[in-house]
Amino acid sequence: MAIFMENYKNYCKDNGYKQKFVALKTGMTEAKVSRLFKGEQEVNEQDMELLSEAFLKTPAFFMQEGFYEKIFTPEGAAAEFYLGEAAERMKEYTDKLIEFIECMDSILGIRPRRNAYKGE
Repeated sequence: MAIFMENYKNYCKDNGYKQKFVALKTGMTEAKVSRLFKGEQEVNEQDMELLSEAFLKTPAFFMQEGFYEKIFTPEGAAAEFYLGEAAERMKEYTDKLIEFIECMDSILGIRPRRNAYKGE
């Protein structure tokens, strides 16, 4: 389980994600996230699921041996581009963003612009 948190911390650090952001994305308290990051609390399977889902990943993604070399090498980034994985990830983020905005619109009662032009 220690390899999961080590890889997860490196992923967060290299992508600029703070513990507070992880807490917001997972629903965990900031104190718990801090304990997990410091190694003061052992990560369990449920925690690994929550932490992984925060970045649209599976726990297996963070359990890889040689994770840092596989994920953060320029060659890996070039391969990802050519294989289309970057575009797929951006599509996932875009879909989530659209879903979030539509949810906020319905909560706030804001009518979409496209309906305003149709006279609805």
